[in-house]
Amino acid sequence: RFAFRGRLVRAHSRLLYRLFGVSASDRVIIGRQGWLYLGRGNYFNNEMDYFRSARPFTLPELQRFKATLEERRDWLARRGIRYLFVPTPNKSTIYPEYLPAAINRVHARSRLDQLLDYLRRRSDVEFLDLRPALLRRKRDERVFHKTDSHWNDLGGYRAYREIAERLRRFFPALRPLTEAQVVTGRRQGAGGDLAELLNLQEDVFRETYITVRPRLPFRARAGRPTPGFRPLAPWVRLVASECPAGEVAAAVMVRDSFAHQLMPFLSEHFRRIVYVWDWELHAFPDVILKERPSVVIDQMAERSLWSILPLNPPEFTAPRP
Repeated sequence: RFAFRGRLVRAHSRLLYRLFGVSASDRVIIGRQGWLYLGRGNYFNNEMDYFRSARPFTLPELQRFKATLEERRDWLARRGIRYLFVPTPNKSTIYPEYLPAAINRVHARSRLDQLLDYLRRRSDVEFLDLRPALLRRKRDERVFHKTDSHWNDLGGYRAYREIAERLRRFFPALRPLTEAQVVTGRRQGAGGDLAELLNLQEDVFRETYITVRPRLPFRARAGRPTPGFRPLAPWVRLVASECPAGEVAAAVMVRDSFAHQLMPFLSEHFRRIVYVWDWELHAFPDVILKERPSVVIDQMAERSLWSILPLNPPEFTAPRP
């Protein structure tokens, strides 16, 4: 709290970068050509150790993850509700080429590789792997921020298109916004969340933001929160969106910060959609029973697989009468 602390921290961070090319924080990895990556993000995720596959899933962990998703799918199916699991890839998964050369893999397969391969072989749970689409698109366009740990608007739009196309299997009337219906732009600005962690967002690590917006204004508007919603933890938040012209009646999406770029586009297709921000991917039976959605979407950042195995509430695991 002493005077000029912010300036001294910034000067220290700038000096380490300028003289030695290293980060002043273990939460940020300085890559090549001005790319920054998340290191030790917080108490439960470490993207660099995740990238290195330093600790693969064990077979019991894979079995437990599979059982959790199947219990959710089955509980929802008994109520006529569809289910889709959408893991969202790490920046280091899509852009490994800008990582420091010293960061090497311990094992070739990531936890997401393990999980999705296991689900393909052992389960019929609906999931969507976004990696192939983003890896194809990166050849022609940048789909992640250079100075932020998340995808940019363009990456979010590409992911939205993949999700919407998958949802069309359930709801044929759903029509994703095409490339002709959106406008792409660019603007210069301060660096993203990783640059902010270094306190170098204003001068050293600025960002060229790639923006995507529909040619016509978004139709969806903020809706009333679910009555009686009780968050399970301080970070859990709920927001609702309503679009009377949406092709599908209702949805619930449990999500994390990667959904910020998805939400404006997804909201256009549902007459009502409720978003619950919870990176631990809990299920919310009270919300589902009150909202009576047509589909539940679970979106989870790949880096959260480092330490989180989602759990179901007792309602999902109790035997049927």
